[in-house]
Amino acid sequence: NGSLYNEGNGWIGIGDVNKAFIGNFDGDNHKIIGLYSNLQESAMFSYTCNSTIKNLIIENAKFTGMFSSGIVNNALETKLDNLALINSTITANQLAAGIVNYANFNTKINKCYVKDCSIETTQNSWGTFSGGISSYIADNTNITNCYNTAAINGGLYTGGICGASEGNTLIECTYNIGTVSGNLNAGGICGLFDGIKIANCYDIEDEVSEIGDVDENKSTVINVKEKSIEEMSRKSTFENFDFDNVWQINENETPTFLYKNTEKIDISATLKWDDNNNQACKRPKNIILELYANGVLEETYEFNDTGLNEQSYVFSNLNKYDNLGNEIVYKIDVKEKNHDDLKFYSKTIDSKTNTIVNKFTVPDEKISINALLKFNDSSNITNSRPENLIIYLKNGDNVVREWAISNIKLDTYSHTFENLEKYNELGNEIIYTLYQDDIVGYNKEILGTTIENTIKTYKIKVKVNGDGGTILGNQNEIYEEVIYKGNAQKDIIIAPENGYNISNIKINGNNAEFSSNQDGTYTLNRLEMITEDKEIIITFEKKNNVITENNIKESEIINNDKNQIQEANIVNTGNKFVIVVIVLVSALLILSISIIVVNLKFKKNNKYNN
Repeated sequence: NGSLYNEGNGWIGIGDVNKAFIGNFDGDNHKIIGLYSNLQESAMFSYTCNSTIKNLIIENAKFTGMFSSGIVNNALETKLDNLALINSTITANQLAAGIVNYANFNTKINKCYVKDCSIETTQNSWGTFSGGISSYIADNTNITNCYNTAAINGGLYTGGICGASEGNTLIECTYNIGTVSGNLNAGGICGLFDGIKIANCYDIEDEVSEIGDVDENKSTVINVKEKSIEEMSRKSTFENFDFDNVWQINENETPTFLYKNTEKIDISATLKWDDNNNQACKRPKNIILELYANGVLEETYEFNDTGLNEQSYVFSNLNKYDNLGNEIVYKIDVKEKNHDDLKFYSKTIDSKTNTIVNKFTVPDEKISINALLKFNDSSNITNSRPENLIIYLKNGDNVVREWAISNIKLDTYSHTFENLEKYNELGNEIIYTLYQDDIVGYNKEILGTTIENTIKTYKIKVKVNGDGGTILGNQNEIYEEVIYKGNAQKDIIIAPENGYNISNIKINGNNAEFSSNQDGTYTLNRLEMITEDKEIIITFEKKNNVITENNIKESEIINNDKNQIQEANIVNTGNKFVIVVIVLVSALLILSISIIVVNLKFKKNNKYNN
């Protein structure tokens, strides 16, 4: 802080009227930043003689005094080359300039510029001069290849390049785009000309002309013009400017100086991976190393195999200085070859060692999951739903969230699980699943983030075991389908065939009761509160051959020898035809036996008689 130096007056300029600076000062294109001076003569150098001052930039300086300048106040036989004043303030009572105030006796000012500054003289008396490059030049002093963008607010003699000039001086190949204002003689290039040659100079179009007060008898003016800012951005505007060795111009910019410095350097860059030997397998196979020069991409190098935890590359044969003679600032970086190659890495760059460390880092990304719960049970028609239910959100076997539903009445419920981690510790996307305990009487189906509970349907199956009858209205084996805790919609009507009875009816292996109907059928009453499949098997059997009544009335026997039964009345409650046949056969058998017995008796008696 220069204001704390020299009792608050700051920097004391090098050299004085009695002992000027004599020698060479080479700034080697370095910058002096924040220089402050508040003295009668304020500048980096107060007096120079037979000297060379070059390659120096003064930035963010503040000079205030009777005579104030950025570099030199009084220069005699001095070469001022490649000097710059940037972002600074120059304020003086009499003489104010960006580079040098009073320059004479063969002083040569070349390749100097003043940019983004404020230069002002506060008095309007005679002898007040202000200029972007110099406030006053005389006696064979030259200003060549210089430019100014600072705002100049002067007193009597004010110029964008020079306030006043006289005595066989030269201003050539310069331009000014800073605003210029003065109280008497003001010009975009120079305020007062007396014995000067001015050639190939350009000023921005404004209210002040390019030339102030000119002594045409002593001065020569060649190709001095006002141009618009658009024209000032064209190379063709600047006639006789040396764009091969001194000047350069970029698109949509005004000219700057071209510096040809051949010094070369090498930049070594190191790439490191901090990911536990690629444990998560997220390291990209390729990565691009980038080298930036003053913020602009200069070169790239692609690592085609990142299997090693540490790799290096050398960018060689690089320019040390840019075209303005400033040392180039090189920086390194890495870039993905493919989108999201480095999604799981955070990088740190050590600009001193040009080392890049890519550390495995799981992104802190969050997601939401919308869950849906459905009941397919005809709005709880059998009142089988649970009153409360908990839905679990799981990561693998671990429960991460719960959703509790109470007083379940609706058919559909929804819920959003928010602020969930998207990735696990290895950077793999977490697959969240829903889980719900089984509900008695319901089939559960989980599809993604939807749980559907559908009430179970049970089948009533009926079939006949063997022959002997049918089940009325049964076209298929499945007689009816009934939901959990539901009731069957119809009875089961059983019709035996003629001569058959129902042997048994079994429901899932257990005997069932049934009732008879007047039409000869039987009824198995409809089933209620069904909670399982029902298999009903019906077995028929033939009726028993039982004679409930058998009356035979014998009539008169017409022929005793044949013992023929003339009439028989048979009453039978069973199968009449079969019983009649059996009775007739029995009668015939008895008659045959009787005939045999009578015949035996006859033979015996006949024997004895003989």
